[in-house]
Amino acid sequence: MTVGGPAVALVAMPYWSFFEESTPTDLRADRQRLLDQVTEGVSSLGVRIGGSRLIETAEDVEAILADLDPHHIDVLIVASSMAAPPTPVLALVRRLRAVSVVVWPCAWPARRLEEFTHADIVQRGGTVGTPMITSVLFREGHPFAVLPLDVDPAEPGATVAAEIAAAGVATQVRRSRIARLGEVLPGYESLLISDERLETGLGASVVRLQESDFASACEAVPASEITTRVDALRNRAGIDCDEESLRVATRSTVALEALVESHSLTAGTLNCHCAGIRYSPSVAHAPCIALGESTSRGVPWTCTGDVLTAAAMLISSLISGTSLYQEIEAFDPGRGDFVLANSGEHDTRWSDQPPVIGASPWWPGSICAVHPVTAGAATLVALAQSPSGLRLIAAEGTVTSESEPTTGTTSARFTWGSGRRETGWQRWVESGAGHHSALGRGHFAHSVRRVAHHLGLGFAAAH
Repeated sequence: MTVGGPAVALVAMPYWSFFEESTPTDLRADRQRLLDQVTEGVSSLGVRIGGSRLIETAEDVEAILADLDPHHIDVLIVASSMAAPPTPVLALVRRLRAVSVVVWPCAWPARRLEEFTHADIVQRGGTVGTPMITSVLFREGHPFAVLPLDVDPAEPGATVAAEIAAAGVATQVRRSRIARLGEVLPGYESLLISDERLETGLGASVVRLQESDFASACEAVPASEITTRVDALRNRAGIDCDEESLRVATRSTVALEALVESHSLTAGTLNCHCAGIRYSPSVAHAPCIALGESTSRGVPWTCTGDVLTAAAMLISSLISGTSLYQEIEAFDPGRGDFVLANSGEHDTRWSDQPPVIGASPWWPGSICAVHPVTAGAATLVALAQSPSGLRLIAAEGTVTSESEPTTGTTSARFTWGSGRRETGWQRWVESGAGHHSALGRGHFAHSVRRVAHHLGLGFAAAH
């Protein structure tokens, strides 16, 4: 799911029959019509609706949960239109703890409030009902977003669509399963983070795998499968390496796919610079191809045990549909841009041309895929640790059509978005970003900000 794309939403409207005698209208029927209008408005944005209901009692909560699979709901939209005890809707929120919450203080289309009556207070009291709910969520540390007051239920608009989609991405992150295969490369202290802190910060699950798991998966790949996959690879990539290296790398690609499937992984990190992988007789190469192929399929992987960047890549992938693992290698003062490259990873979603697979300039006996990075708007995304918790960082800029082919890996030129280019990088570093990050297509820093908000993370823009 990407920002701007469809999400599955549950729409609930708190109701209180206590006020029915305070208005001349059929209040329940009027609120149901408003809820239907809100539901239709959300549907018009391309958002799939998994359920919609007025909620007044605990029985209403049970009824709506009985009608849906909570694991298939990405966003809970609470359409608050009147003062109502928040207990039932709060019970729904707590039952759907992994699901992001968007509160919509809604009313019929705006009109001038003249001769404001008690009935108007009942019928247009979303500004009362909303903080009755959100103040409790705030007290309990449950993230939520509140939509603007001027949203038309019939025509919610792109801003609402983007908020719902960002909320959906946050839910996907909470449900993610991120693999840590092996330990962090010794000496890379900047990459150290405990499983507990990562899980607490993101709401995600960390899946611990051993070097031997990858080696065993490689050994289990049948020779016939390798042949089939090599033939398929020849049809979609240029080949500039020997047959044996291609078969060995393909075996690691199939092995990583098997681990992803068997453990239901959504992202991961692998440190190959260890006795059990790159220096082992059974693997004996750096599986950069495998990491890049998985990333290209939407399950991002990083190297050196960098799980922070694996999470950042997952968020970039969910938002933009792209996530190139890279380093900001150097600043070119003559051009005012930065060279981006890596040690052999790739993401073919970034390119409209097939990759070329050749010998790795970094690791003997290994190969990697090289492809151009399509020119245009781009955003760097990183996940950092601070004393107060995790922080997402985003920097918008532009990638040009130039690359650095002599690096031997997928590379690009990145121009910072505004101001003096080198000071943009300075803000990036001062925000806590590490030496790896994700590169996504398009300008989507605002979306990263909203995802961070829904996850309860800090955020810094470093344009």
